[in-house]
Amino acid sequence: METRLRQAIEQNLLSVYYQPIVDCQNEEICGAEALCRWNDKERGPISPLEFIPIAEESGLIMGLGKWMLEQACSDAQKWQEKNFKPITVSVNITQAQLLSKNFRELILEILKKTKLDPQLLKLEITESAFIQNLSDAVVIMKEIISLGVRFVVDDFGTGYSSLSYLRELPICALKIDKSFIDPITHNSQGAALTQSIIGIGKSLGLEIVAEGVESKEQLLFLRAYQCSYIQGYLFSKPLPQVDFENLLKTI
Repeated sequence: METRLRQAIEQNLLSVYYQPIVDCQNEEICGAEALCRWNDKERGPISPLEFIPIAEESGLIMGLGKWMLEQACSDAQKWQEKNFKPITVSVNITQAQLLSKNFRELILEILKKTKLDPQLLKLEITESAFIQNLSDAVVIMKEIISLGVRFVVDDFGTGYSSLSYLRELPICALKIDKSFIDPITHNSQGAALTQSIIGIGKSLGLEIVAEGVESKEQLLFLRAYQCSYIQGYLFSKPLPQVDFENLLKTI
């Protein structure tokens, strides 16, 4: 699998899909999350849950991560050149990427190469990235923020859920994991927990993104508690670049 993945990266056989991020109040597209997809010629579609851990263990994540950033920034800039509504593009990064040497310079190089406005790029990183290297991570994040790029904590609530680190992280938003969204319309404890997360985030001046929204009832709940944005199959599944661009033409 590692060899095939290496070949896929080197031969540009991967693709980027985009899932819309939508304003919770008016349901307008405000952004998109870039998601890596691999359709192997022999095995067919391979889940990111399978190949991303292999990329991390083998060190291929550095090359894969750079490719994802370049593709997402390039696509986002093309949307601007076509005079679509300005939207942000969110790209997932790992702890290894964030703490790697010259990561700021890599981001700067990609922004210059693609000519994308840094304000339109968001980097998503999970809580687990901060367990052992919080101080180092904060320093690097601030260096990258100086370029105009913003950070988002992804899958909030599934990892190192210490509220103390939220005060220290220079982030603009929290993404609530789908596992917290699923029960909000039929479980009072689940609803109360999600409501509390939204309240904590808002009290810290953060935007809140709810992942995995699949029903109108969930949307209405999140809207009532002033969630900022939603993402999920209620609005759209992840789309190939061409299909996502066609969606942008409608707004």
